[in-house]
Amino acid sequence: MRKLIAILAVLALAGAVSAQKKKKPAAKPAATIDTAKANAEAKAKGAQDAAKAKADAAQADLAAKAAAATAVDESKFTIAAWGGYSINGRTDFVKAVDTWGDSLSAVGGFTGKATDENTKGVAAGLDFWYGDKFQLGAGASYRTGFKTTKTISFQGAQSGTVANTTQLNYLPVLVQARYFVFAGLYAGAGAGIAVIQNGKTDGGISGTLVNANYPYSTTYSGNVLWFEGRLGYRLDITSALGIEIFGIAAYQTGTIQFQNVDNSGNPLPATEIKNDGLNITPALALSYKF
Repeated sequence: MRKLIAILAVLALAGAVSAQKKKKPAAKPAATIDTAKANAEAKAKGAQDAAKAKADAAQADLAAKAAAATAVDESKFTIAAWGGYSINGRTDFVKAVDTWGDSLSAVGGFTGKATDENTKGVAAGLDFWYGDKFQLGAGASYRTGFKTTKTISFQGAQSGTVANTTQLNYLPVLVQARYFVFAGLYAGAGAGIAVIQNGKTDGGISGTLVNANYPYSTTYSGNVLWFEGRLGYRLDITSALGIEIFGIAAYQTGTIQFQNVDNSGNPLPATEIKNDGLNITPALALSYKF
């Protein structure tokens, strides 16, 4: 009986050991391990390539922006063509023109004087600038000065009319500078010489009036010093093209020499008169950076 129990115990133990061996997982084949490892490495390499591509794209974008900024900064030159309206003060010279011939009122029959005076007109100019925020440059322009037509009438012992038409314009040539206070808004100043242009008086006498002292025709010559300040704003249409709106306040100082010729064609003594005065010009410009 004891032997039988011992044999049964040995058989049970052997069955348990055999079952335990069956539960142990089998080892994976070597080929499966290599495939998983290759897939992991490929995935890691793909992630690295994607990160590198993203970094390269970001670097290229920064380089493009830097190149664009450099291109804008290198646009140092600006040319501007402008047009406006010139408004002038009445200088001593203009006042003198208005009083010429008034002494004829002492002649019997003086009936009056009519004056058609215009001290306003067109203005146009061309400016060159160099720089960024602070710019130096030069400019030339045309400014209407004044045009006056005066008629003196007489009736009596000497009757008739004396009529003079006087005109005078300016051609300022300046060196100038301007500073952009912030984007678009700028203030500037300039100085130079304004050449007198179209300086003449055309006279005419009709009737029986004869007075050799009255200026029959006159020519003017000379230059004036020209100083101006400017305040304006540039609106960019593109990085190169822009529109500027500005105002100019200019002051001129100097004398004008004029030579009269009487109604017999004889020259009268030359005279000089001061021509100091203020000029205001609102204007609009088209400017281009290059």
